[in-house]
Amino acid sequence: MKDLTTEELLEVEDERRRRLVSAFLHGSDGDASSARPGPFGSLLGGTILALVICLVVAMVILVQKDIASNSSTTRTPPAATPAVTATGHR
Repeated sequence: MKDLTTEELLEVEDERRRRLVSAFLHGSDGDASSARPGPFGSLLGGTILALVICLVVAMVILVQKDIASNSSTTRTPPAATPAVTATGHR
């Protein structure tokens, strides 16, 4: 491998930086491992996301109903206090 001079290293780095900026600005093809999923992949992802949201909402509703029903059935009536009668004795 050939040793590069400082000027050549700067040119290589400048070219690499230009390619990187160009890839960010204009996009790049990438390799096969970064390919987009097919049309069914997006559909499956959206369906799973919707099911998870529905499950979370249902759990919140069930917990709220359970808390409301437990709070209404566990109330105890206030304790009866004995009646105080006034007597004429001192």
